[in-house]
Amino acid sequence: MTRYHRIRALADESFARTDFFTQIQESDVERVFSGDLWQKSKAIGFFCNLLSGFNKNLSRNAACWDFVEQVLTHQEIEDLYESIIPVAKRREINYDERFRRNIPELREGASIADVLEFLHQALEFRKKMLSSLKEILQLRAEEFMQKFGSVQQSSKKGYSLRDKVNEVQKLFKLSDLESDLMLVVYLQQSGFWDMEDLFTSRRYRRQSDLPDTVAQSLNISATEMLVLLAQQGKLRSFGILDDLDLELTDTFMGFLNGLSDKPLCDRFYAEDDLREALPWEMHGRLAENEGQKLIKLLASKTENKPKHVLLYGLSGTGKTAFAKSLAAKLGKKLYFINQVNKYAESRSTNGTAFRFAGLEAANQRLEPEECIICVDECDKMLNNSGLGHSLFRYFGLTPDRDGESKGRLNAAMDNCRHSIIWIANSDRDSIDLSSRRRFDYNVYFDNLSPSTLQAIWGNCLKRYDVQDKLREASIEMLSRRYPVNAGGIDCAVRNAADILRQNPEEDFQALVLVYLRSYCDIMNIQEDLHDKSSPARDYSLKGLNLKSSLSLERIIQAGRNYLAKKDDPGKQVDSPRLNLLLYGPPGTGKTEFVRYLASSLDRKLTVKMASDLLNPYVGGTEQRIVAAFREAEQENTILFMDEGDAILRTRANATRSWETSQVVTLLHEMEHFNGIFIMASNFAQNLDLAALRRFTYKLQFDYLDAAGKLHFFKLFFKHFKLPALSAAEKKQLEGITDLSPGDFRNVRQQTYYLETAQLDNKALIQALQEEVSSKQKYALASQFNTQNRIGFGG
Repeated sequence: MTRYHRIRALADESFARTDFFTQIQESDVERVFSGDLWQKSKAIGFFCNLLSGFNKNLSRNAACWDFVEQVLTHQEIEDLYESIIPVAKRREINYDERFRRNIPELREGASIADVLEFLHQALEFRKKMLSSLKEILQLRAEEFMQKFGSVQQSSKKGYSLRDKVNEVQKLFKLSDLESDLMLVVYLQQSGFWDMEDLFTSRRYRRQSDLPDTVAQSLNISATEMLVLLAQQGKLRSFGILDDLDLELTDTFMGFLNGLSDKPLCDRFYAEDDLREALPWEMHGRLAENEGQKLIKLLASKTENKPKHVLLYGLSGTGKTAFAKSLAAKLGKKLYFINQVNKYAESRSTNGTAFRFAGLEAANQRLEPEECIICVDECDKMLNNSGLGHSLFRYFGLTPDRDGESKGRLNAAMDNCRHSIIWIANSDRDSIDLSSRRRFDYNVYFDNLSPSTLQAIWGNCLKRYDVQDKLREASIEMLSRRYPVNAGGIDCAVRNAADILRQNPEEDFQALVLVYLRSYCDIMNIQEDLHDKSSPARDYSLKGLNLKSSLSLERIIQAGRNYLAKKDDPGKQVDSPRLNLLLYGPPGTGKTEFVRYLASSLDRKLTVKMASDLLNPYVGGTEQRIVAAFREAEQENTILFMDEGDAILRTRANATRSWETSQVVTLLHEMEHFNGIFIMASNFAQNLDLAALRRFTYKLQFDYLDAAGKLHFFKLFFKHFKLPALSAAEKKQLEGITDLSPGDFRNVRQQTYYLETAQLDNKALIQALQEEVSSKQKYALASQFNTQNRIGFGG
């Protein structure tokens, strides 16, 4: 090409270039200065930090340069280009056959990213390009902030990204650096820019995998970055960042990107409508005793000083309903910390981090003197157990504690300004001692006793103005058969009362049973059809074979004397307790005597089987033992513990700590129980020797003697109206060994549906012999299996 042609081509190109930039200038300016200028200004700051690290080679991916097109015009990039490589020089290079690549030109359709990537790839131009670009970007950031400020002053609308970021920062007391990190992640995750080649949202499995470029965008070291992303740091402990991914969780992403218009706080907690709370008196003795203590405690709260109350125990025992009634009684608003963010697209809560974030949000926003905060179903927050915790506890060893979660819980409790009710179904030993001592008061919730349920039934019937629709006997039956909580009773009575108002001819008790059984079904509550406190109609003290110098009649009289004196103000401090041990083979009348004794003393029974008390976790059995004695003392009942050898087993053979601690707990409660305590055992030889001296009377029940066999034969089979036993039949009956009153009952049940015409004394005696034989065979087989175990126990 001649010199003339080159000069002519450059002139034509200059004209075309000028015309191109003039045409797009207006749209360029509109594009650059539209959108969220604060967001663009902050992004420029992060990008300028990244530019400092661009002196090294980058991957051949222009995505990182696309951001510049959002904040600079084509004319500004062309001016930058011209200052580094004049257009004439670029043309000469393009015409030079030795240069294999065409130089990108904006006027010819190349993008801003193409130009910047070309300048970066050319080592001789890289340094000057980065320096000049950074200077231009910094000036643009200042211009953005000036325009953003003027727009904010002239416009009252909108809840900008800056406002949202500032709200999160203030709410969770984030540092500026933590706030900036949250914003950097948001820019990537929202698609504002694509820095995939510089930092990625992939899942990191080791801290050393965190990309240095994230730290570069914040102008911090990799070590500082690790601290910001640590699990105990605010960004992850409050669930702002995902536990494993370099991503914002749904809660905070949804808030920042404006997809949901719900305020941030509404995602974390919600006010409860206390108009639906059960009346205070419906909680019966719980309200009278523990409730009054809690009212005084929470009413005494001083400004900015927290009060922590733990309600724990069996599920479905009314803990949440009690918390609502307590708040209503105090005249306070009640706010529940949400378990999930119901406004998020997914239900991921990032473990317990979401709930700790909710607690912090409530602490910052709610007035401490006007409300109570409730953290329901908080087991995972309280159970700061480490790996293998359950296994450690099972073997009675000190469990491993998760120091990180323990520290987070303790810090949350210490920094709070409110009265907080924590509700859990876990036992207390799953909570570290350092956390337990931070609770001002705790209440253990067990199944309600029948007498407490009777009071609740009465209050509930009055509430719905149907107190004359159920007789006392019916209320007593419902309280004994259906161990529900106050909410279950309210559900049954409320629905039955509603239907009765529309249909007065309906059977109210039948309606109550319909909804009560439905509640029990959904809550998996078993109906108890057996009366554990009333003796059998044909029970008789006569005929029992008691191996004791004291008769059962005298034992009953001793019970009367004890009850008459136990509350006497002049009673001596060291007056003996009345603890009875009944031991002997199964079926010999021990349990029936307890029921007969309670009936004779006009006292109700609190019956606890060993299966009711034993708990697989260390400390659980002890807790239930204490609760059983507490219940019996409050209810003024006789406490009967059946199958006691399963709990009061000798400590001589103990190999685990819990085998000793549950015995110690039971002995301590026996010493201090202000009531009649009875234990029955089929294997007295297995009982702890130290426990024997704590029983006031030890009564041995044995198999029936000859007189007893004849007595129970007449008693159990008199309705058959058979002739008297002959001498041979008496001899045959007396010859049956190991015969007990329970065997007579079993044989009578066997004959219940048989034709009585075919029954005679001989058939009944034969049935008794077979009953004893099968019992002996079973006992022998059980003993053989115990002595010849196969496997680990062999």
